[in-house]
Amino acid sequence: MSKIIHATFGKNTSSSSIDRRPHTFFSNTQRISNPNGGWEPVGFDEHGHYVILSRKTGQLVTLCPRSLDGNTLRAVVGSEYCDKHYGEHDSNVEKSVFNPSVLAAAIRKECDELGRFDPTKTRGPGFYCEAGTLLVHFGNEVYESSGGPIDTTPHEAVYVSGPGLGFSFDTPVATAEEVQQLETVVRGFNFQSSFGSVAVLGWLATAVFGSVVDNRPILAVTAERGSGKTTLLELLSGLLGPQAFRRDGIPTVAQVIYELENRSAALLVDEFEAQGARKKPLEDFLSLVRTSFTKSKDARIARVIAGRMRFFNPPAGVMVAGIALPTFDDAANTRTVRIQMQMLPAEERRASNPLLDSSNREAVEELGARIRRMLISRWEILVAVQKAVRGMLFDLGHEARAADLYSPLIAGYIALTSAELPSQQRLEALLEECQLTKVEVKAIQRDSDVCLSLLLNRRVVIFESDGEKQSRTPQRIRDVIWRIMDENLDIGMRQALIRQLEKFGLRPLWKPTASEWKLVVATSEMNTGLRRLLQGTPWSLGGLKDVLLRLPGASIGQQRVDGMSQKVVELCFSKELVKPDVNGDYELPDAA
Repeated sequence: MSKIIHATFGKNTSSSSIDRRPHTFFSNTQRISNPNGGWEPVGFDEHGHYVILSRKTGQLVTLCPRSLDGNTLRAVVGSEYCDKHYGEHDSNVEKSVFNPSVLAAAIRKECDELGRFDPTKTRGPGFYCEAGTLLVHFGNEVYESSGGPIDTTPHEAVYVSGPGLGFSFDTPVATAEEVQQLETVVRGFNFQSSFGSVAVLGWLATAVFGSVVDNRPILAVTAERGSGKTTLLELLSGLLGPQAFRRDGIPTVAQVIYELENRSAALLVDEFEAQGARKKPLEDFLSLVRTSFTKSKDARIARVIAGRMRFFNPPAGVMVAGIALPTFDDAANTRTVRIQMQMLPAEERRASNPLLDSSNREAVEELGARIRRMLISRWEILVAVQKAVRGMLFDLGHEARAADLYSPLIAGYIALTSAELPSQQRLEALLEECQLTKVEVKAIQRDSDVCLSLLLNRRVVIFESDGEKQSRTPQRIRDVIWRIMDENLDIGMRQALIRQLEKFGLRPLWKPTASEWKLVVATSEMNTGLRRLLQGTPWSLGGLKDVLLRLPGASIGQQRVDGMSQKVVELCFSKELVKPDVNGDYELPDAA
């Protein structure tokens, strides 16, 4: 029994024996794992359990009190390492024997000193940036972009080993001829405009660097069947190698997180179709991939999935392709660049390029490894060009979001195809080629306008009495308000129409002091009539008051609606807003 207690909680040893952890056992500290074993303290988790970096496996290991026994420590730290560095002479057998209590005491002491561990600081294979310096985690070793090794002892960042990137510093860089060959192949796809090929090549470069790029837009490719969408995705998947994973159809959130828990990789989705798509899985997927757009200060993201906290890397890039893409929500749509492909004319369909031959996958992966190795030396070009292009797009009149969408793609294309910083004239010519020099004036519908328009266009049943005859007619609320505002309407009919609208939480209100009409909208959650009007809208679960208050002249008030004093939003509107459509609004050909 005493042996179990000692192995679990440690026995009373002197501080000198506890402090005997060898700090120099790991001569090559840019390597994370070593077959000789070892360990590094990381801290403790929210339950107080100790977290260490196993130099045997290169992974983080959580040790609860019952895990600090001899067999577990040998498995985690390495049996030979335990015998060599934590052995004590046993006079009974006249040899050195591993004493787990000494190692357990050292783990407790050093992990307690480091404090609570932040799982978001964990770094798997991929690219990272510290103080403007690009760091490359190749899977078991970490280097600066200049080739200098990085000490992987846990400090601000905790590096863990994982699948390699498919290349190393020893990989030869791609030649200019090979890059030109790739560009020729991509331009061979029949994009609707030349921007399509630039966007694809630029996306490829940004997907290599992943989260160190400030913005990484979602690239959506749409085309009819047989235009080469799948072939394009297969080419990009081969070029990115282990830095990408491919899925057919809309993947589940769990599938994406599983792929990104231990690495940073780009996501390629084929057969991304509206037909057969379900709303909730699509919304969850879009919510997840939106995290790839903006650079975050934390390397990893925390999400609660099925009651369990999961930590994963944001996608290094996202590309989806389909014949008829599903509708994106507003947040995802503003982070998406859409390009179209067309089927090649019959006379232009010729023998496939070797890079597009599925049996030549190994050659494509080798080319991709050389290109990715080449891009490491061009990181500074990408950063400088992205900053310059963003400023140029601003000067041309583009909005901030548009500049964030297009600047990384242009910068990625330049970094991939040029070994030097381009001139101002070269960038201007490229923007002209991509048709980005002219800013289209877009009519943006604000949420407040959409919400009010939706309310006014709802149809309700209006009861009218003409002597002994009563009628029920479905009318738009907009038309009913227009009738109420008509000066020729008698007072009795006007009051009857207002009372009927009050059943739906709406009351046209005449303000004598201002000599104008206002629309009062009840915002109480208890108003069942208004809840019926909002069914199936984005405001069915609330938020109506916040949206309506954004309208010009809107204010919060208290008014009597449907016989009850309620909190309301008072809206100013003109006759043009509620005026029904007239034939003069449509341009038609003259009669013969």
